[in-house]
Amino acid sequence: MKRLSLMLALLGGLVILALGTVLAAAQESGGPGESDSHLIVAERQAFDPAYVSVPAGTTITWVNRDRELHTVTSDIGLFNGELTPRGSFAFTFAEPGVYFFYCQPHDWMIGEVTVVAADQAVDGAVSAASAGFTQTGVDVAMLGYEFQPASITLPLGGFVSWTNFDAEQHTATSFDTGTWSTGVLSGGQSEAVQFLEAGTYAYLCEIHPSMIGEVVVT
Repeated sequence: MKRLSLMLALLGGLVILALGTVLAAAQESGGPGESDSHLIVAERQAFDPAYVSVPAGTTITWVNRDRELHTVTSDIGLFNGELTPRGSFAFTFAEPGVYFFYCQPHDWMIGEVTVVAADQAVDGAVSAASAGFTQTGVDVAMLGYEFQPASITLPLGGFVSWTNFDAEQHTATSFDTGTWSTGVLSGGQSEAVQFLEAGTYAYLCEIHPSMIGEVVVT
């Protein structure tokens, strides 16, 4: 009986010790979600989240959880970080703007950072008025025979700019008998269209009809 009591007491002590270790680790991590607020993960050959909005002055850290090498490369040469397996790269976005990035070895891995002025952020978060859903300009990538993102929302009078990152030519052309179109875009070319009426505009690539997207104008 004494031996059983001793074993139970020892087991209870081990459980308490384990719980203490878990709680300490949770406190060091800053709580759920807190350490991930400006973290982008490269995993399964995709960036997650791929599209973020942050106030100016924010440092974003990319972490590679894959077993292969990735990069975080700006399309305008602003940064080019190498992500070794389990490695990381950080960059501070000082100026408002929209910053597209991709992985050089895996060019279907793309993302975008929208940076707004600090006075447009509330408590460190980007206000709805300055987020991608209401900004007057939205970028869409033509990449890997896809429009990325395929569905976007913008306010009346806003512009959508399509950029072709593929080697093949593409178009962005409205379904309704070509009411509007970017025309044929070769690799590296861009074209913008302004939307002056509210509604939902479905579009496709005339050269590759399986590429489809939509613009919702509010």
